Amino acid sequence: MKTPKNEPILTYKRGSNERIALDKKLHEMADQTAHIPLCIGSEKIYNNLEKEQIMPSDHKTVLAKFTFATAEQINHAIEIAMAAKEKWEMTPLKKRADILLHAADLLSGKYRMAINAATMLGQGKSIVQAEIDGACELTDFFRFNAMFTLDADKYQLISPQGITNSMILR
Repeated sequence: MKTPKNEPILTYKRGSNERIALDKKLHEMADQTAHIPLCIGSEKIYNNLEKEQIMPSDHKTVLAKFTFATAEQINHAIEIAMAAKEKWEMTPLKKRADILLHAADLLSGKYRMAINAATMLGQGKSIVQAEIDGACELTDFFRFNAMFTLDADKYQLISPQGITNSMILR
């Protein structure tokens, strides 16, 4: 894998395509309340323990209503995750890296305005802060950590005679 380059920081100048797209996404997200279920495995769950995500700059605006987990649901989620753990650990590192790289491509393209708008509305960040913290840093995290993991897999551990040292990259 080639060394990735840091994700370019867009300027969002007034009238630019990215500013117009971000403004549209900001209005779209601020004008509707998202309803977010619990996701345990492939199951989407709603219950009566709903909580609200309030916009920090406007406490009258509810950005999202999300389903809060019960202790039983948390334990069930842990069981599901542990059941998936072995399969995930058997997935070749290249395939896992490809998943991260695909996520990075989606984040830096198709979902860039959504992550930035959500960061601005939900955390009270400015355009520049959202671009850096939301789109760029997370994209870089995915790309660089895919590379670092593949690089780490190349190292042969030192093993004394008769012993084989190994590591499992999770």
